[in-house]
Amino acid sequence: MTCVWCELAPVANLPFGSVCEAGVSKSVPFARWLRLHLSETRNPTIKAPSGHWQLELPGAVAHGRKGKMQGPANLSTKNNKRCDNGYCSSTKPFLNPSRRCSRRQTPFPCAPSPFSSTSYSRLFAQITMPSLGRLFTLALWIGLLTPIYMFLEKNLEKFYIFDHEHLHDLSKRAIATHGNDTRSVVNYIVTELNGLHPTNVNLDEEWVFNNAGGAMGAMYIIHASITEYLIVFGTAIGTEGHSGRHTADDYFNILYGTQLAYVPGKYEPEVYPQGTVHHLHRGDVKQYKMDEGCFALEYARGWIPPMLFFGFADGLSSTLDFPTLWTTTRITGREMISNLLKGKF
Repeated sequence: MTCVWCELAPVANLPFGSVCEAGVSKSVPFARWLRLHLSETRNPTIKAPSGHWQLELPGAVAHGRKGKMQGPANLSTKNNKRCDNGYCSSTKPFLNPSRRCSRRQTPFPCAPSPFSSTSYSRLFAQITMPSLGRLFTLALWIGLLTPIYMFLEKNLEKFYIFDHEHLHDLSKRAIATHGNDTRSVVNYIVTELNGLHPTNVNLDEEWVFNNAGGAMGAMYIIHASITEYLIVFGTAIGTEGHSGRHTADDYFNILYGTQLAYVPGKYEPEVYPQGTVHHLHRGDVKQYKMDEGCFALEYARGWIPPMLFFGFADGLSSTLDFPTLWTTTRITGREMISNLLKGKF
């Protein structure tokens, strides 16, 4: 029988206990140590003599080195004494190492009170107090961050440097000038944007595969920041998939080909030919398809970081194309950090 003594109040503060696994003594958090013993014992009893707790665990003996019983590492054993007449001489939690318990031993003489469910619940209420502290800390952080988020949400427009109407007009002018020569269309767009925002446009055409929502294509990141991204996305052979439900408005300016979209309840597809723009509102979701070849200038404005989970999900759970994931992370992170350092949020 393992006999553990402790005051009620300090139970939650006892950090370590010892358990014996395959003949090896291991230190574990005290709360886990106590729960482990309770779970392994069919008939645990808890008794409360003189404001202390005695926990009797038949058959669940914790051994330390040299066969000695070992309890929480910070327990004071200096003043441990036998209890007589229902009183204990030590006021600190302690484990009595002087007597080794066995299944045949009787409880200590200072444990006359019977076990009660109320005492049991009080003991575990003390053990779980740290979790209440964590909940309080979480609530405090939520309380502090919510006003900041609300302020930024109301002022998002001030952080944008691109205008979706200008991008649509620019796309139409590029198409009118170069037609189906998509490479020249992209160069036309990037050149004008670089003239307007020379420090916020990536001129290196670093194309990388993108798998998201079951669709596969390639993208060239022109701009990426906390509140905006601008890319050229498409494929020469067609694809389809889930649009994702995003924390930003998405404007899909078709530069070449046609995009189809579908929402539940409709019997006809939405059709977006070359020169049109498909606006996926923040929080909405659609199925989309690009028949054969299709490329678009995609502009998103809102909260961009949460969208990255959608962009990485297929790579982490399906394709497992880690080199592509690394390249995407490197380019996106580089552009976001670079823009932050330039004062672009």
